[in-house]
Amino acid sequence: MGCCRLMVANARHGSMNRSISKLKYEAVVEVLLKEGVSDPEGVAILDAVVSLGYGSVSKVASGKFFRLMLHAEDEHSAADVVTEIAERLLSNPVLEDFRVRDLVSTNS
Repeated sequence: MGCCRLMVANARHGSMNRSISKLKYEAVVEVLLKEGVSDPEGVAILDAVVSLGYGSVSKVASGKFFRLMLHAEDEHSAADVVTEIAERLLSNPVLEDFRVRDLVSTNS
């Protein structure tokens, strides 16, 4: 599974200006192929898993994993920004589905 780190301060405006009043968040976005879309990497991994003797495994789905760190006014705003980034950049809506797995405040 690919892994990338993307630092985002203010994704809507492309600015790296970090306001003290904004809170820090970390989000995890998972991107997988839509059901029915061919996944040759998943098939190859499944074949290897079965050949290693793990016959109980019946399907492998390959995908991408992204961790984003960002600043936002509140959790709702952070979720909106992460969703927009996932829709516009991290996934191909024709072939892939995404979900925001975790969105947590990293303020101590």
